[in-house]
Amino acid sequence: MMKRVLLGFFVVFTVYGAAMAGAEAYRLVMSKDKELCQTVLTLFNADMKRYKEIRYDDDIFRAISWKSVDLGEQTYGCYFLSHAMFDINNDGREDLVIKQRSCLRDILVDKLFVFPQDSDVLSRIHAGPGGGEALDQTKNRFFEINAGHSLEGLSFAESQGLPQGIGGTVLHPFLWKNKAYVSMTDFDPEWIVIARYLEQQKFQDVCYFRGRKIF
Repeated sequence: MMKRVLLGFFVVFTVYGAAMAGAEAYRLVMSKDKELCQTVLTLFNADMKRYKEIRYDDDIFRAISWKSVDLGEQTYGCYFLSHAMFDINNDGREDLVIKQRSCLRDILVDKLFVFPQDSDVLSRIHAGPGGGEALDQTKNRFFEINAGHSLEGLSFAESQGLPQGIGGTVLHPFLWKNKAYVSMTDFDPEWIVIARYLEQQKFQDVCYFRGRKIF
């Protein structure tokens, strides 16, 4: 009897594994721009198939040239700052965008801060206590770790039994046809949101991808 039960489980998982081998890691759940969503979805699924993770190193991400900020001392792999100049809110004017990565329970968490392109904020950042206070002088920032980013693009029926939002702890801006977007997901990347940044902590969602799970 036990042999038959074990054989049954083996057959189930073998069949499931064979089916999943040809399945994409993520599927499109919501789209307001078919070409954009399908392009990014294809890139992410290609990464998952090849690397088992999303690398964020395709041309649309490398189109933004990030430069590291020298903090002047060792941060032990738990605090990084980089900056780039691009029009993150698509208003026709370039912005100084600062990306901060810092540790939360041994996991790197992303935060974005947006300043006018002529801001001197970079000269006022340093390592050590109070070194990042200059970043808090802008209202245009995004790092919703707890409340998260709401999945408002889902209908009531679609959202039943699903999370109200994602943590927004993994943030990767990119450029698509000269427009800026932000890819955001959580520690557990079951959901990925592609959105256009507006101002402060406001976004306009364009795509939702959902990862496939066994059960």
